Amino acid sequence: MITIANHHETNRKFKLSHHTWNRRFFDVNSKEDIAEYKFFLTNNRWTKNCPFELEWPFLNINDMIRTKLIDSHIDLILKNAK
Repeated sequence: MITIANHHETNRKFKLSHHTWNRRFFDVNSKEDIAEYKFFLTNNRWTKNCPFELEWPFLNINDMIRTKLIDSHIDLILKNAK
């Protein structure tokens, strides 16, 4: 049997982090969001922390942004294709 020496410490609520990150949804029409993604592609890191909220059904930010960009510009891509 395991006994806990300091019972009062087990009732304490723990936080994973004291930081709160301001995340936003990626906007394909935002120059700022696209510039942030370009920085990520070039440097393999975000300027500070990842500023984007992961949306369902995606499993990672990179695939989510790539899919959103393609979906929003597919007509233009097809129009300019040879």
